[in-house]
Amino acid sequence: MASLLKVESMLAAAESFTDTWNPNPIAKNTCKTCGVPAQANGRSLSSCAKCEMPYCSRACQERDWPEHKEVCKTRQANMIEFTAEFTERIKSSDLHLPMTLPVDRKVASAWRLIPKPGKDITFKRISHLSGFMRNSDRWVDLPVTNVLGFPLRLMAAPGSHPATLENPEAMRLGTIPFPEDPNFGASQFSGEAEGAVMIMRADGQDMHFFQLRAMVFYVMQRLNELPGVKARESKGKVVDREELAGRLLTPAAFRKFWDKLKASDAEKSADDGKIWESVGCPIKLE
Repeated sequence: MASLLKVESMLAAAESFTDTWNPNPIAKNTCKTCGVPAQANGRSLSSCAKCEMPYCSRACQERDWPEHKEVCKTRQANMIEFTAEFTERIKSSDLHLPMTLPVDRKVASAWRLIPKPGKDITFKRISHLSGFMRNSDRWVDLPVTNVLGFPLRLMAAPGSHPATLENPEAMRLGTIPFPEDPNFGASQFSGEAEGAVMIMRADGQDMHFFQLRAMVFYVMQRLNELPGVKARESKGKVVDREELAGRLLTPAAFRKFWDKLKASDAEKSADDGKIWESVGCPIKLE
């Protein structure tokens, strides 16, 4: 019983934390069918007994059933998987969210980027993402990774690490890559975004540590011209946005950086060189 209570409290904490990374906060406690936040009499919403989908009335629940019945089965399975995952973690006395392993195992379903006071960002491996986590509405697409040919997604990662530290690598992964956008070069995330994040491939495939590291290095080192575009333009300077995009924001540009990083690492470490040989570049050029 004590373990079950811990699971429930951890799930509650994961659901109630303040997500500063999602530009479109998820609406909570609204009826699945009609979107109202409460029942007609003002009481809290009721929910599906099997999967906890919220409804304002039995009529709305029945109206949604033809569509909901398959979703209900999937949500139940995901919740069982998620709870089992946390139960195993409790048995090992590891209460961080989500399940992580040391970085020396270099292929994972997703990775956490954890800021540390006065230190470089830490990468933590997430060996397995439950269906509950993988299908969460909290994931945010990262357009800059899409135009570079390696689409990734980001989600805030609640846990015991400090949640109020700036995460410049995650902010830069949110770079707006479209020259026609008024905010070209700025981050899609607000200045209030902070704390650790999870990163996964948009196609759901496993991701090697070196693949994510290459993308993080690229946006930090090669895109450092972009955040200041609006500031330079506000001072009357002419910025050729199309030239910047053509030079920095293409799969070919990222592939060129990938090859240089691979060669540099191999020169510094024979072991890393062997690993690089086994890692496929996610960029497929025509």
